[in-house]
Amino acid sequence: MFINRKPPAVKQGSDMTPAKIIQRIKEKRIEKGLSLDALASKTGFSKGYLSKIENGTSLPPISTLHRICEALAVDLTYLFSEEGHGDADRGISIVRRKERREMIVEEGGVRFKNWPLAPQKEGRNMDPYLVEIPLDNPHIYQHEGEELYFLLEGKVKLSYSGKDYILEQGDCVYFDTNVPHTGCSLGRKKAKAFVIFYSYKKTMRKPFTSGLIPLGTKHSKES
Repeated sequence: MFINRKPPAVKQGSDMTPAKIIQRIKEKRIEKGLSLDALASKTGFSKGYLSKIENGTSLPPISTLHRICEALAVDLTYLFSEEGHGDADRGISIVRRKERREMIVEEGGVRFKNWPLAPQKEGRNMDPYLVEIPLDNPHIYQHEGEELYFLLEGKVKLSYSGKDYILEQGDCVYFDTNVPHTGCSLGRKKAKAFVIFYSYKKTMRKPFTSGLIPLGTKHSKES
């Protein structure tokens, strides 16, 4: 739904510094028994570029991290979780309230706070999140899949196929995401929702990093 080309912000006070995140990439590669050449083949990046990442001190773009995580069969949140977690065959994920980690994605001045609710469950069809919905969002999204929003607090304007819907606390909406859509909070306070992103394929999804229609692009109404 949402797009971001920058790595999620590392919170102040977190032990997961860029250097430690980069080290986690290298450790996972070695654990998987992959050489830099093998990882280059899986990601499409050059061996030299991957070596530069592993020996650098700053994080590459979020799209690069996604491709590396896909090749290593781990979720992106694996890199930013202080505890870390298992590989793609892990069948269960329990996230205690005190264990929830805030992530931030941003694109074109639109900033989203979100809290992944099942980061350890790999190979999943659903991605559950708590999401803080911005007050202003000019972007429009369209991509494969389905989404469900249960509004926990605040008020939201959802624009779907050219029609506006007002959602209030306790309302629930479930829609196909192959139709152009967007949403923003109404009032002075950002709304918060429990959100499930559903993909038809068991793949490493990018729920906050795909489906953005460039501003100014015309799109047809779909029913």
